[in-house]
Amino acid sequence: METVRDGHPDTPVVVLTSLAAPGREQAVNSAGMTLVETRTTTARAVRVLQRLGDRALHLVDGLTLVPVADAAQVYADGLHPTPEGEYVLADRIGAALGRIPLPRG
Repeated sequence: METVRDGHPDTPVVVLTSLAAPGREQAVNSAGMTLVETRTTTARAVRVLQRLGDRALHLVDGLTLVPVADAAQVYADGLHPTPEGEYVLADRIGAALGRIPLPRG
């Protein structure tokens, strides 16, 4: 993140945590973390950078876009979206991005 900020200190950056993946939420990945832990760690890192002054860094919680309860309606196989699910994701991601304040200038 520091490298990006060196050249683009005011460019908005959005970090999206993992979307729900039923059946994989508690599975341990190669880094020794579950999706739940990955989301928590990612959100914590973003909050630290925000507290250190990065006002152009934003967090979108993937579970607000695809809650575990909605996954069957979005995914074909628990992970990959159906064609209809892609539209659902686009609408939800677009709405989330629309709530992020635009930079002043």
